[in-house]
Amino acid sequence: MDKPMPDLMFNGMSVMFRVRDLLQPRKKVLEEVDIQPGAWVLDYGCGPGGYVVGTAERVGASGMIYALDIHPLAIQSVQGMARKRGKRTYSFSKRALSR
Repeated sequence: MDKPMPDLMFNGMSVMFRVRDLLQPRKKVLEEVDIQPGAWVLDYGCGPGGYVVGTAERVGASGMIYALDIHPLAIQSVQGMARKRGKRTYSFSKRALSR
């Protein structure tokens, strides 16, 4: 995929992910991953950011989360999460990887 999906499709996907997260919180999924304080984590294809908050809690102030997605709305969503929480452990990028 070398270009983002239409905004309407992204928003629909975001709603489906929110429902998914209510049924199976991402924090529970992250319990299975050994992310330690101070870790640097790449959230490749971060989408609307379902894993970002839980990952930020795990890496703490000394860690870093790199949120990467091709869709501008994905990056806006994750940036909004970071602003609300006052976190500085995030880096954002909208990229399309070429072959």
